[in-house]
Amino acid sequence: MSEEQNSKFRMIAKTYEGLEEVLIKELEDLGASDIKALRRAVEFYGDLKMMYKANYWLRTAVSVLKPIAAFEVENEKDLYDKIYAIKWYNHFDLGKTFAVQATVNNHETLTHSQYAALKVKDAIADQFRYNFNQRPDVDPKNANININVYISGKQCEVALNSSGMPLFKRGYKVEMHRAPLNEVLAAGMILLAGWDKNSNFIDPMCGSGTLLIEAALMAYNFPPQFMRRNFNFQYWADFDPTIWREIKAEDLKLQRDFEYRIIGGDISSKNLEIARHLITHMKFHKDIDLVQADIRDHKAPDDGNKGWIVTNPPYGERLHSKDLLGLYEKIGTAFKHNFPGYTAALISSDVEAMKMIGLKPIKKRELYNGGLLCKFNTYDLYEGSKKEKKQTQESSVEDDKSLAVEIDESQDVNITNLFNDGSEMKDYDPLAHAKELEEKAARWEKEKQERKERWEKNKNQERERKRDDKRAKREDRGAYESREERGEWKSRDEDSGRGAYKKRDQRSSERGGKREFKRELGKDHYNTRGKGERPSRGRQSGENEQSDWKQKRYERLKKQREESEAKPRSNKGYGETKGDDWKSKRFDRFKKRKDDEDIKKGSGDWKSKRRDDFKKEHGKDGSRGSKPGEGRRSSFKRGRIEDGEKDWGKKSSRGASSRRDRFKKKGDDKDVDTNPNRSGRKGR
Repeated sequence: MSEEQNSKFRMIAKTYEGLEEVLIKELEDLGASDIKALRRAVEFYGDLKMMYKANYWLRTAVSVLKPIAAFEVENEKDLYDKIYAIKWYNHFDLGKTFAVQATVNNHETLTHSQYAALKVKDAIADQFRYNFNQRPDVDPKNANININVYISGKQCEVALNSSGMPLFKRGYKVEMHRAPLNEVLAAGMILLAGWDKNSNFIDPMCGSGTLLIEAALMAYNFPPQFMRRNFNFQYWADFDPTIWREIKAEDLKLQRDFEYRIIGGDISSKNLEIARHLITHMKFHKDIDLVQADIRDHKAPDDGNKGWIVTNPPYGERLHSKDLLGLYEKIGTAFKHNFPGYTAALISSDVEAMKMIGLKPIKKRELYNGGLLCKFNTYDLYEGSKKEKKQTQESSVEDDKSLAVEIDESQDVNITNLFNDGSEMKDYDPLAHAKELEEKAARWEKEKQERKERWEKNKNQERERKRDDKRAKREDRGAYESREERGEWKSRDEDSGRGAYKKRDQRSSERGGKREFKRELGKDHYNTRGKGERPSRGRQSGENEQSDWKQKRYERLKKQREESEAKPRSNKGYGETKGDDWKSKRFDRFKKRKDDEDIKKGSGDWKSKRRDDFKKEHGKDGSRGSKPGEGRRSSFKRGRIEDGEKDWGKKSSRGASSRRDRFKKKGDDKDVDTNPNRSGRKGR
């Protein structure tokens, strides 16, 4: 082993706020030195082996960082130059991918973390390109080398992340339910609760079983990362595979047996199915028992052993409960009556709900579950009242002389008399306390019912208002559709009680009815915002009907329509267009060109003459008239006859039904020449 590997260097283990205490204890057990608590982190010193062990064995660490440089930064150019000065080719080579995560606090010129990360990435890439004429790739999601840059004020620290993916990703969560618990937080809860690993462990509201699996890993002393395939330190230039193999071989010797029980329960069969899947995936299916039961029906095993209860009930944030306060009251009752002698620990973000448990916590801590500030309370469960427990403890102390407690006579408070005379509990009335809880629950239920009734009332009022609006629109629409004469108004029936609206005349069928009427007048006809005040619906008809705003608008729009109809229109069908618009000019130009071409080609033949006469008489498409002699075929036939051509003949109900067949038959009878060139339009 080289001198560099034996030398100790500074490292930082990041964690969640509130777990620094248990992380320090874990580092002490691993053999780290110079341990110092920071905010959401712990600083320690060690060699390469210590760094590998920290990643492999720490249960409450999120990542392990190795600082490599620290300096002052004035601006982005200064940051680029000092990052460029670090010899990055000593830490990793070109074949590895890298990513940069930056955090900036209280800097004068650098105010954006992504911009700082971009400058660091550019400096690293430019150094590799200058030295090797190529640069390593960037992979922000799954990089081999993760570089952390932390800037606070003018101080900047650069560190390599030896863990890579966060250490709470153990590798066993192949399936999760809606509100899973973080693995690092679960391990920290068990350690903070004080479980000694030599007693029963119960989670009566286990969900997907994260607390059960973490407890089993501690009970059998399995490393939390034994299912993980790789870490980022394995891609570093100074990685020593021999030390890594030694660490992985030692974990087999450190495993131990566990003779007690680990039990999980939940009322949801779906959650238990997920937990059973994860436990089987971890090969703990013979070591962890799962029970489907409500918490009030879940009881401690009858083996005479005591234990710990650690659970994570719903907070009302991601998992909602119809009666959250009632649920927590049920939890307190179950703790009190079903688990005597146990120690219970519970985490929740709802402080008011935790008061409904009705037990006095012996320890209170604050933890963060994601972004939620939670209370983590520990309770000492015992049979009977607190006074009886104290008296039992006192009598046991008197019987056992080896455990006698010396009481200082100089103290003003006599501890023995404090518990014997009942002065602490003399003002406590359990019936009054129970009645107070019932009144509080009834008051909360009453407020809930009032909120529900108020919401229903508002909803019904809104529904009634919308119904009235629809009814009014439907009545107005019916009034418009019942107009009688064009240009005249009819007063609304006064018996309806809604006033006298003016109604427009009904459009004739040739104008396309109501839809054409809307299209002609435009949307301004129906949008009156800014066009004057709309008359109230309750106004009665009278002498001022002719000055109504609707009458004025109708007259104005009618006048505009008449003026537009009076303007001369271009007849593009016959080349008589007028005006200076480019379309009309282009049409006239093409029409004149076509006329010149027809003159050159001699278009005065019988076909052109017949087509022009047909258009003039029957229109452009020639589809007018369905009476005998007025259709397309009849008109075409009449034109042939006028031009001197022979008639095609009529169909006969006997035998030959065409002119061609009759011609053939006649030729056969007279024995005439049947040459196709003389056969009378064979193609017809």
